[in-house]
Parts: sequence; C-alpha cells; structure tokens
Amino acid sequence: MVCNVALFLLSTGSRLNEALSATWKNIDCDNRVWLIPAVNSKSKKSRNVPLNDAALAVLKSLDTEGSYEHLFINPRTRKRLKFIHKTWSRLRNDANLKSLKIHGLRHSFAGFLINGGRTLFEVQNIL
Repeated sequence: MVCNVALFLLSTGSRLNEALSATWKNIDCDNRVWLIPAVNSKSKKSRNVPLNDAALAVLKSLDTEGSYEHLFINPRTRKRLKFIHKTWSRLRNDANLKSLKIHGLRHSFAGFLINGGRTLFEVQNIL
C-alpha cells in the first residue's frame, strides 16, 4: 500500500497528509480531478488536482472504492492509513535511496512539470 501512496504522491504532487486523507467522494475519475477540501489542505483552501494517467492507474489498482471511505487503507487494521514513515524508511533503505524523502516526491513532480514545458506559474497553481 505504501508503494501506491508514493506513486500517487509522485503523480499528483500532493502532500502526504492530503493523500492519506483523500476520500473517494472527492475523486472524479471521469473528469480526471481530485478535490482536496480546505480542511485537508495546508493552505486551508480547497483546490482541484488534475489526475494524470499514472494517478488514475494507482486509483484503479486500489481495492478500496465502494468498500471504504478513504483511498488508502491499512491492510491489517482495515482503517484509514495514517502513518507510512516506518515502512517508507525500510523501502528506501532496501532500494538504496536513503536520501529520498516523502516530500521529495512533490518536488520531483514539480520538476516533471517544468521539464514538460509548464511555466512556474502553472506549476504553482497545480501544487
């Protein structure tokens, strides 16, 4: 599940808390958009995040839609996933990526956008 969270973060540029708080009612796959409510946003402003093909693939791979309110569920407790740092630390150590932090995925997403021709203003609005 933590790998899916990481892929979702890398595909959306969202913050960890935003992703772990995400609910299915705020996902619109048909229009390829995810609404992050103000209560879950660091800026306390709601915003729409575009869902690219990679993000939609992550969502499609999840088996939580229709059964759970939240996207990411702890497979042992069957409750919303709240913390991933311990598992993330183990995964990145196993992959010999010790310096890769969760928030670094957000920065990588921004870099992908810039390398893809987006302006800094566009990247700012997406993030």
